[in-house]
Amino acid sequence: MVFRDLTDAERRSIFLEMRCPFCGTPGFVPGPRGGASRNLFCKCCGAGFNVPAPEYWDGKTAFPWGQLIREPLAALLRTPPGPLPS
Repeated sequence: MVFRDLTDAERRSIFLEMRCPFCGTPGFVPGPRGGASRNLFCKCCGAGFNVPAPEYWDGKTAFPWGQLIREPLAALLRTPPGPLPS
C-alpha cells in the first residue's frame, strides 16, 4: 500500500470539482472520520483519500493537505513487468 501526499492537481480535483483525480467520476463514498480528517473513496475506481473534513476548510484559502491512502483499482490490478502471455 502506498501513502503519499496529494499533488496540487489532485487536491484541486477533489476539493473544487468533487471528482476523482484518477478516473474523473463525480462524488465520493464517505469512509471513517476522526478529528479534523475524513476518508473518501471513489465509487468507481476505489481510490482512497484522507482529507480534512469540509468544516475545516473555508474554500477560500490555499488547498488543504490530503493524502492518497489507497491506489485506484487499475493500479492494484497491474501485472508485474515481463513477457506478455501467448
